[in-house]
Amino acid sequence: MNNTKAIIRSLPIIAKSFRRQKSSVKDFGLLVIATREDRIVIQMDDIQYMKSDSNYTIIQTPTQKHIFAKTLKAISEKLDNRFYRIHQSYIINVTKIQRYNYQDQSVELSNGISIPISRAKKKDFLKFLS
Repeated sequence: MNNTKAIIRSLPIIAKSFRRQKSSVKDFGLLVIATREDRIVIQMDDIQYMKSDSNYTIIQTPTQKHIFAKTLKAISEKLDNRFYRIHQSYIINVTKIQRYNYQDQSVELSNGISIPISRAKKKDFLKFLS
């Protein structure tokens, strides 16, 4: 009986502690991007790659191409460690890598798309792959 009363008295303290914990949508594998009209939620597992086009970013999934008026850098700050910037204009989902092509210095993704690797990123990327 005393234990029950102690537990009941401690519930507000436990609840307050849970509210203070900082979790984010990234912890759930989600990328949320705000637009003027709404917020778009994309499963990070679905993202094949992202491409910069000036101040716009194209996010390619198996079924959709999303275009956002945000820089690749701004979006990259919301990503977890399954993403790798292989070029100034590209970030890839490393779980989608099919093969690395030494001849043309590119990565082929599971959707068949080849993404170029910049000379500046090549050495670090090859180290990452090994």
